[in-house]
Amino acid sequence: MIQSEPKSESDLTVCVRRHPSGGPTAVYRFSDIDGFHRGRVSGGVGREMSHDALFGYVMCDGAVSGEVAHSCRHGPAPHQIKVCIPKTCNKEDWKVALKAKGK
Repeated sequence: MIQSEPKSESDLTVCVRRHPSGGPTAVYRFSDIDGFHRGRVSGGVGREMSHDALFGYVMCDGAVSGEVAHSCRHGPAPHQIKVCIPKTCNKEDWKVALKAKGK
């Protein structure tokens, strides 16, 4: 079996959502995500969860592909929005992501 080289932060992409349990998913370059933190309140409607998840902030128009639920009602685009980086969507690169951001 051929093993691939581990990805670096510079070429890593991750799936993000507004809430960890579902909703539209977008792909962002890991290097375009700021403000990594653990929390229990999702982006968007601010739904509280029973467990911590990994969150960060992205520019609303910066996705490589896909899109997250977002209306731009609170100001002209582009602006930052809070997103969740769910482990379930990013299993292959989860350890790289955590190591890169010191989580």
